[in-house]
Amino acid sequence: MQVSSRYTLTIASVVAVTTLALFNNCGQVKFSSTPNANQQSPSAQGTTTPTTSNNGGGTTSTPPPPVVCNPFGGGGSATSTEGLEANDVYYVDQSQIPPVPANDSSWSWNSTYISNAIQNSVENLLNPVNIVTASGAPLILSSAVNLFLPDINYPDMYFTQGFVNAANGQALQDASGNTLTSYFGFRLKSNFVAGNWAPGDYQIAILSDDGSILTMTGAASDGSNFVINDDGFHSMQMACSTQTIHVTANSEFPLTFDYMQGPPITIGMIMLYRPVSVAGTAQDPLCGQGGGSDSYFFLDHNGSTPINPSEPQAPYLQLTGPFNPSTGSGGWAPVEANHFVLPSNNTNPCAGTD
Repeated sequence: MQVSSRYTLTIASVVAVTTLALFNNCGQVKFSSTPNANQQSPSAQGTTTPTTSNNGGGTTSTPPPPVVCNPFGGGGSATSTEGLEANDVYYVDQSQIPPVPANDSSWSWNSTYISNAIQNSVENLLNPVNIVTASGAPLILSSAVNLFLPDINYPDMYFTQGFVNAANGQALQDASGNTLTSYFGFRLKSNFVAGNWAPGDYQIAILSDDGSILTMTGAASDGSNFVINDDGFHSMQMACSTQTIHVTANSEFPLTFDYMQGPPITIGMIMLYRPVSVAGTAQDPLCGQGGGSDSYFFLDHNGSTPINPSEPQAPYLQLTGPFNPSTGSGGWAPVEANHFVLPSNNTNPCAGTD
């Protein structure tokens, strides 16, 4: 999200320009020629193998999608079987947005237009079959990548480097040829396991900037699906659940984490936990807080100057401090990388480069 003139957008009905029509087109992967000196090469080129086809005149080979290793920096360190993986990055074709009116700013105009088009929902951004402009052009494009994260532990930061191809240091571009850093989304998949936790019940919460939805199949203490919804365009905001999860030594729950970034330039996502044996089941009073302020949980800029790493503010220090029985707050910690195991025996080619 932008670091100034920021506001939380409300869900609105789809504007007239978002005429419903079937959309099956996907954008091709384009990368800039500017290398990222901080990007390390993975040990392999991803879990997707090349595909071949026979067009009658010979066999052609399609190379596997590029590998993108932890584009947000930080986080933990994953082994070759740990982490979360996304296979596509969806993004808004901003060249399809109508011209900015004379009495508006590009930031507020683009934000409002896109929010209305996708109804302020990450789910619509990741499933854009009905989102087209008045001319019938698709508003949402996608690029095939193998994106790997070691965990979900990224305090607010300036996101300017984009999604960098680990093999050649080139960054994913949007439809206008710019490095993709805003109005994008992806769906991370993993299996959630007990890791180093003792068997028992746990509270889970999400901090995200912008929107996210966490789903763990069958993980709730009553056996149902566990869901936390922190959807929409907003600053880093805490979302909680009235459900708890129950973990045993053999637990393994399919997990999806849907995330979208709205306006530039701040990005962040953290998955938190605290044991019910310590904190009980009551929600933390900070649940639902932070969405209207760029610096509520973390300070990542001083004016226009980035602060890297960002500085945790009093509310985050309260969350991660000792549990306070009188307030019901505290006792939280980020979920470590050893709780995320790649599905389908996939291998993390970015292991050791986090």
